[in-house]
Amino acid sequence: MKIHRAIIIALFTCLAILTGCQEIPLIKPGGADKPPEIVPLHLNDLPADAQTVIAAFIERMRGVPADRIEGVRFSPAVAAALEQPNFHFTGFQLVALRLFSYDVTRRPGQIALGAFLTFMDPIGRRTAVTIYATYGAVDDTLVVSTGTMELVFPKRPKVELYLVRSAEMPNPIPANHAEFYQAVLARALSPRERARDFGRPQPYTLVAFGMDRLDPKASLQLRVDEKPKGLTGFNGGAQEYNFAGWHAATLSAIFTLTPKQPMYAKVTYTPGTSTPLFFRQTEVVGLFDLRQSKPRAIRVAGMQPPAALHGRALVRAVQQALNRLGYDAGPADGLAGSRTRKAIRAFQRTAGVPVDGRPSNTLLRQLRRYTP
Repeated sequence: MKIHRAIIIALFTCLAILTGCQEIPLIKPGGADKPPEIVPLHLNDLPADAQTVIAAFIERMRGVPADRIEGVRFSPAVAAALEQPNFHFTGFQLVALRLFSYDVTRRPGQIALGAFLTFMDPIGRRTAVTIYATYGAVDDTLVVSTGTMELVFPKRPKVELYLVRSAEMPNPIPANHAEFYQAVLARALSPRERARDFGRPQPYTLVAFGMDRLDPKASLQLRVDEKPKGLTGFNGGAQEYNFAGWHAATLSAIFTLTPKQPMYAKVTYTPGTSTPLFFRQTEVVGLFDLRQSKPRAIRVAGMQPPAALHGRALVRAVQQALNRLGYDAGPADGLAGSRTRKAIRAFQRTAGVPVDGRPSNTLLRQLRRYTP
């Protein structure tokens, strides 16, 4: 009885740390709800029991057998629900965490937890999930009685485009998205190689990659047009590839690139069945001018780099980005205090970039790259 009472006291103590953190419904794809006010936290800032449960969920999502996960015991139904037959999270690192629910349930000693997790792999692909769990302590083990993991899909996926000589395209197409991406990246034409072809018809293949995991029923397609606006354009010979939610598209044709005549590649995206039918509309999510490029990847056309920020405007933007990613930078007041500098250093260590704790436009670009 004393142990049971101690567990309840400990759980209520943890709740006191997160005063005001109530369960908030997630925004469904295509919904018009306002973004929830989520309490941003690091994994290490969470109560010990929440850390343990979330870490156990991630291990199970990476394919670790449930009986080999220390400190947590899953019910058979929960253990099965966390494993996807076509995808494991192996190789993906947790880059953002938002805890939106942490409450004592009506059953004494039981906690209901909800969290939003964003992962990224070494080539920059992102995937996001929400997890829900109900658990309690039995001796030295946290027993998860109910739990689910739900994929979260972005409204506008990040896309990248590459230009390859058709004769150099990998054949056959690799069996998974990451291998396909790396094979194309190794063959993609540099700016100098493209410039040498100006004015001469050449057989090219455009390859677009979705860098966010999407609904398997979603569609990512390519078109080529001389006009940047609208969904118009040539798409003869276009192909779409779907690797368990990781999408790619190709378009092969003979193109003549010239420095004066623009030629645009349009990447269009149609949401899948997870988005309500009324909001399931095709839109251009990537517009690329084939004449311009940085090394390998082609720049997004018609979009100027964001203007550099200075002073309090810069600090405020950094604070907002840190808070969205779960790094507690405090109120976005434009003042770089100790709390903001601590959050910057924590992000820089996670991202593997030089740690200086200072707000800068370089830091802001790095933060925006990780924002889901």
